[in-house]
Amino acid sequence: MKKAFALCALLSSMMQTHLLATARNDFQSATVVSVQGGTQANGSGAGTSDAPLRADSYSYSIGIQLGEVVYQAAYNSAFNDVSPLFAMNQTVHASLKGNVLYVSLPGNRVIPMAIESRSLKGAGGNLSN
Repeated sequence: MKKAFALCALLSSMMQTHLLATARNDFQSATVVSVQGGTQANGSGAGTSDAPLRADSYSYSIGIQLGEVVYQAAYNSAFNDVSPLFAMNQTVHASLKGNVLYVSLPGNRVIPMAIESRSLKGAGGNLSN
């Protein structure tokens, strides 16, 4: 009985490890090629209203090269400074699904970033979304 339980536990842990490994395989190595913005997306405003105050947020346009395509993606932050993860020439792990670029952060966090435009590396024109 103990051997059967140990075998089941071993097989279960092996399957979970395999599933986690295949889920991470969707992410590819990418490079941050540009960082623009820091514009305030919404502020406290000077108008009077009974509506609750909203926290300030800042919007950045991050250029991420994945393969031969450079994606301009929106990154929203509560901070005025962009994350050090998005420094120029920084390597990140990214996955593309539709019009969303998922970037893996340390600590098993993944942030979705809406794609604003795409262009071929070294090409002047944009690809269609």
